[in-house]
Amino acid sequence: MGYGNYGGRAWCCGRREDNRCDAVLAHGGITSSPGIYPGFVLPEAQRGRKFHVLLGEGEVLVGLYGQTSVTILHKGAEVPLLRCVKERIDGDAYGDGENDFDSDAWREAERPAEFEVAGCRIHVRWVREDNYVMYVRLEQADGAVWTGWSGFEIGAGFDDTAGDRSDRHDETMERIFDEIWDDPAPSA
Repeated sequence: MGYGNYGGRAWCCGRREDNRCDAVLAHGGITSSPGIYPGFVLPEAQRGRKFHVLLGEGEVLVGLYGQTSVTILHKGAEVPLLRCVKERIDGDAYGDGENDFDSDAWREAERPAEFEVAGCRIHVRWVREDNYVMYVRLEQADGAVWTGWSGFEIGAGFDDTAGDRSDRHDETMERIFDEIWDDPAPSA
């Protein structure tokens, strides 16, 4: 993805899914414009939700935006992260302390946050590398595994200028979630 200087990559069962970069979720479904700001080329972007990376199929989707913003959607409705995180840590909330998830505490703790929604497990790891990057693994109830990452000046729209850095982020994701590469892809 290449707009606003942020980008990312998405994978499903070990296959790269560029159609989930610069994605828009609207009433008509999911559309994408990898490497281009969706508002420039997709009319549905004016009404839909825009993400640098969108993971999942069916009732549970996970959207990544920028370097720190993760959105979990269940049946199209946003699920407050503090209500589905499996473990709380000091400093993981701001504002009212009920709905406002703060990823800074998790990044400083250098460990992944785990969420569970409708039988799906979601792991998010915020890492400071050349800049901040977030890595996400979504294991859906049917066993399908989606992974992705989002960060600054990397991803589908930056392959010409930052392809090596993007490839390194793929490798880092592999190390963080190494079991995704060993799991066989579910049969269709």
